[in-house]
Amino acid sequence: MIRTVRRLIDNWGTNKTLCDIGPMPWGDGKVDIDDLRVFMTYYEKEDPPAQP
Repeated sequence: MIRTVRRLIDNWGTNKTLCDIGPMPWGDGKVDIDDLRVFMTYYEKEDPPAQP
């Protein structure tokens, strides 16, 4: 996960297609908050938050 977040940060504001995953399905031409939202949606499915 850390590598993926780091990759998003390193490419923030660019048009790097590997990181431009949101909005689905093909991105919008810029690495931004939409891409982070898509990543977090899938991350939470794989590793759900702990229940209190």
